[in-house]
Amino acid sequence: MFMGTKKYPAENEFSQFLTQNGGSHNAYTANDHTNFYFSVKTKSLKLSLDMFAQFFLEPLFTTSATEREINAVNSEHENGVADDNRRLKQLRKNTADPNHPFNHFGAGTKETLWDIPNSKNISVRKQLLEFHSKWYSSHLMYLTVLGKEDLNTLEEMVVSLFGDIEKKNVNIPYWPDPIYKEEQLATKTVVVPVKDIRVLSISFLVPEQTKFFKSMPNRYLSALFGHEGNSGILTVLKKRGWSSKLSAGNKFEARGIELFDIDVDLTEQGVDCVDDIIKLIFQYVNMLKREGPQKWFHDENKNISAMQFQFKDKESPLEYVVRLSSRLIKYGLKDVLTAEYIIKEWRPDLIENLLSYFRPENMRVTVVSKVFQNKTDTVDKYYGTSYSISKIPMEVLNHWQEGDLCNDLKMPFINEFIATDFGLVPINTNEPDQPYVIHESFILRSWFKTDTEFRVPKAFVSVDFFNHNVITDPFHCNIMSLFVRLINDNISEYTWDATRAGLHLSIEPSSNGFKILLNGFSHKLHILLKKTIEKLLAFKIDPLRFDILKEEKIRDLKNIAIVQPHNIALIHETVILSETAWTPEELLSSIYDVNVVNIEEFMKQFFSHMFMESLIYGNIDKIKAIELIQIVEKPFLGRDGSRKLLPRQMIRSRQVQLDDGESTLYETTNNYHSSSCVTFNLQCGVQSTLNNMIVNLFNQIVMESCFHTLRTKEQLGYIVFSLVIERQGVLSFQIIVQSERSPMYVDTRIESYIDGVQ
Repeated sequence: MFMGTKKYPAENEFSQFLTQNGGSHNAYTANDHTNFYFSVKTKSLKLSLDMFAQFFLEPLFTTSATEREINAVNSEHENGVADDNRRLKQLRKNTADPNHPFNHFGAGTKETLWDIPNSKNISVRKQLLEFHSKWYSSHLMYLTVLGKEDLNTLEEMVVSLFGDIEKKNVNIPYWPDPIYKEEQLATKTVVVPVKDIRVLSISFLVPEQTKFFKSMPNRYLSALFGHEGNSGILTVLKKRGWSSKLSAGNKFEARGIELFDIDVDLTEQGVDCVDDIIKLIFQYVNMLKREGPQKWFHDENKNISAMQFQFKDKESPLEYVVRLSSRLIKYGLKDVLTAEYIIKEWRPDLIENLLSYFRPENMRVTVVSKVFQNKTDTVDKYYGTSYSISKIPMEVLNHWQEGDLCNDLKMPFINEFIATDFGLVPINTNEPDQPYVIHESFILRSWFKTDTEFRVPKAFVSVDFFNHNVITDPFHCNIMSLFVRLINDNISEYTWDATRAGLHLSIEPSSNGFKILLNGFSHKLHILLKKTIEKLLAFKIDPLRFDILKEEKIRDLKNIAIVQPHNIALIHETVILSETAWTPEELLSSIYDVNVVNIEEFMKQFFSHMFMESLIYGNIDKIKAIELIQIVEKPFLGRDGSRKLLPRQMIRSRQVQLDDGESTLYETTNNYHSSSCVTFNLQCGVQSTLNNMIVNLFNQIVMESCFHTLRTKEQLGYIVFSLVIERQGVLSFQIIVQSERSPMYVDTRIESYIDGVQ
């Protein structure tokens, strides 16, 4: 589509125009629609819309461009062959009713899109033109335009440019027949993954819920099944040592096709207890049926959604129009802005009806684990996934169907983090333009600024805990990483409620310690911060959770070797250019000796010999900021053995400087992907306002020509892009190409491109 039209025949004319005018473009294909989108600077909107409209009027689909794009599709497929998510997504299609359109290949290869059609004397270009002629009809198309012009001007612009798109004699497709029939339901599929992952997925076939957007029964049940609070499914699974993560929610596949999925990450013990986990889930279903729909919980969901809509953060204009255009397919014009936020009706009957589909005979079970290696009987022809499907025995289904309860499973408690005060703090007339230091001691420096721009009742707090000893040894890095996993695991029971209420907390490891990040509604932010600091200092490690999370960390380190080559290349580049950093292999070799005692002793020393730096920004005045500072600082003052860090101990890790004319080559092998990757890095000096502007402007200028030359014309691979990286205060310009071609050849083509840039 983007490769030329009758009015604008040059292949890259549209993309080149957008790049020259500060814009970009892309597209995605879902099961039941395709979305094309672009952004551009304001004064170029009309001309870019004219170019855009031509794709739906008179695209060329030239033979040469068609074949090259099929090569790109094939490259994309090859890049995803080892992706477990793609493999599982295709299995969901493969195992559907063979006579349903859902049962088909969800991507494409050169064989399926070019070789096979040509062997049957089918013209691919002709097929594309016929598809476009049939389905690209005005009444099936939904356009969203966001501009600075008034509505009348925008409407006139759109009508004049898109008004000639023909209305064809076709109806919008709808698939009311179930994708799974009796023979595909009540089945258990076991799958061998590429990565060392363990997942239990339970899918219930449910009616499409779009028409119930005014009451959202699916959101009511998603919030309950996914609840991580004290009496939820996940908490019980953790206590039994079967899982660490759970997610639940409806999965819209296409118009008329919807599922409700419950996905459980399994521990080693959990793989052996899959039937017990499913039994526990049905005991939760029994509890919900016994309790009946609860209006107070519905009202809580309703208030949270309304609050989030009223104080919705500004977002990228491009992302906004992409979402709106796809929503227009589902909702009428008067509801499209609010349909996925505002809950207007209390319909307990719809909740009960949706819950009635949560039955053993109406579900499919998928278990993913390496333990099934050499125990399967089928191989997917597109991705090579090994799997087996079997009917679940009737006695097992009957056992799950029993109406018994688990005493540990109950409805959630009332959410204490929901904000009720949305007032804005007054702005000081002398408020500085930049954050400034309002507190400094030997243990904490705090930066502060009241928001004067966005004026919403939200705030952001960041606290960086720093100790120079962490980065010096991969053993210490593993201790810190495991501590962060353990504390996040421990506090999830209350942070889940905070997240639902629009108050987000994350604790993340860093090269020199860890960071606490809070953002969201400011009213009860201090409560969440206080709880977190108290938990941090009173935390006691549960040996069972330690064993489970350590095993997860080991698997994560091993799985790094299987990620896409361009991701691995960036990891190695970071290690090479950092003054101190450790490879995944070095971290893996040193993690096995980490134990509970190591962590407790190291963290005791860490908290007695550290420095904190914080930033407080948003709907907070200076008095409230001082209160937050005291919440952070006071518990750490006067700790036994507490010592001040010396100035030399405060130096952060730096980047290795490449001398002028220096050229360095680093090579490593990849055993899991057919493609390789070349990262071409030009170090551009220390960050400054001027340097940042120059390097980013250079990238903006060459971005389109880099993509067009190396991907579209030279067909080096699907993943081709340029970018600017800002790391450790240093700027770098990079070109990344993941390709089936020889890395040395790819490098020469990148060098040739750089030499030709003018």
